[in-house]
Amino acid sequence: MVGLDRVVRVLLDVVPCPGQQLVEHCGVDRGGVGDHLGRLDLEHGDRPPEEPSGRSGVSADRHQHVDDLPVLVDRAVHLAPVAGADPARTLVARLATRHLLLLDNCEHLVDACAGLVRRLLRECPQLRVLATSREPLHVPGEVTLRVPSLTVPMPTEQVAAALTHEAVRLLVDRARDARPDFRLDESTVTDVVEICRRLAGVPLAIELAAARLAHLQPAEIAERLGNALTVLGSGDRMTRHATLRATLDWSHGLLTDHEQVLLRRLSVFAGSFTLPAVEGVCATSPLAPGTILDCLGRLVDKSMVQVERVADRSRYRLLDTIRQFGRERLIAASEEAALQAAHCAYFRQLALDHDPERRSGVVVARPQLLDEEHDNLRTALGWALRSDPDGALLLAVSLWRFWLARGHFVEGSGWLEQALAAASPSPHVETLPSAAGDRGVGRSAGSHVPVHRVGCRRGGADGAGRLAG
Repeated sequence: MVGLDRVVRVLLDVVPCPGQQLVEHCGVDRGGVGDHLGRLDLEHGDRPPEEPSGRSGVSADRHQHVDDLPVLVDRAVHLAPVAGADPARTLVARLATRHLLLLDNCEHLVDACAGLVRRLLRECPQLRVLATSREPLHVPGEVTLRVPSLTVPMPTEQVAAALTHEAVRLLVDRARDARPDFRLDESTVTDVVEICRRLAGVPLAIELAAARLAHLQPAEIAERLGNALTVLGSGDRMTRHATLRATLDWSHGLLTDHEQVLLRRLSVFAGSFTLPAVEGVCATSPLAPGTILDCLGRLVDKSMVQVERVADRSRYRLLDTIRQFGRERLIAASEEAALQAAHCAYFRQLALDHDPERRSGVVVARPQLLDEEHDNLRTALGWALRSDPDGALLLAVSLWRFWLARGHFVEGSGWLEQALAAASPSPHVETLPSAAGDRGVGRSAGSHVPVHRVGCRRGGADGAGRLAG
């Protein structure tokens, strides 16, 4: 299975380590890793054929009742239950000489699995447990391995280089199941790479995209991925994992009410975002500011939110498909307008706080924070142009030094032109800084932004003269 060799190599390194009794493989789309591992011998390969492997596997997916779990494991060990006995105590006795237990799909009975594993590891010191789940069990000594996305190519890679990446190999392999004559060549590689990148290397999403190649060209799929949850349906094969939407519905249903609220509100962000941004944008009823950290942490645990380490800070991100799913939920909850306004207000204030015309101590030549938030600033500008033109002008003028320092001349002048055209004839004087002038973005780009209009709106001819000077 494409991409699983990398996962298995890591597990083979970790599972035999002394002291590592519980290793958990976490993620929403684990790509069948539990089934695949069930067919592998993670113990020593030199065991005599007649010696029992000491390995057992069980999937919690098959039963939903907490009390059934010890009995289910008992059956997986191929031992009949003892009438009238405590199933958990019996199981402890029977697993005392076992080496490895594989628990698959623990998210269905997280608390029950955690309690059982805690007891087994305490009373069966030779036993090691390998678990797969959407979220950690939080058992002492647990080692958590996150499911890695398949590797994806850079946008400009050609056929040979693209095929070295797991996501492309998976898509091509599955595409040939749906369309045997499919080939990756110069005419298709750009769109195939775009599909893999847009789907962030998520195996289920890539397999569903490949199935669509039976009746769509790669370019048509790439063009439609703005609505991936519709494009990546699978017709009559509707099971829990048959479509991307069904998978996300299932994962969403396992969240608490507050986790569902936060997840849909996070869809308002573009690219990555910080904890302070989440607290500033999403902390309205029923989410209190003090609950955001724990709630966001649980979404990370449950693999619905990705976390990235950037220098000494953490940033968070939604996969594009999860963001689309969350946006649908945000609209259904009638929260989209309020969250977009809160998002714009937060990032407008961020821009003002990093505008050297307004704040002392801002280093013009090192606007790294605004670099990291550029996608969110663009999103805020786009919303403000439609819904708050004067706010858009304030935001655009606050960013001109950032655009100048980073070389975004053409983009910056475009935003300024649109903001000037959309703003009311007489915005408040205090909303516009006193410096743009010939040093502004448009002049540096070689296309003249009519910054004198800002000066005229501020205070007539005198203001225009100050800006032009």
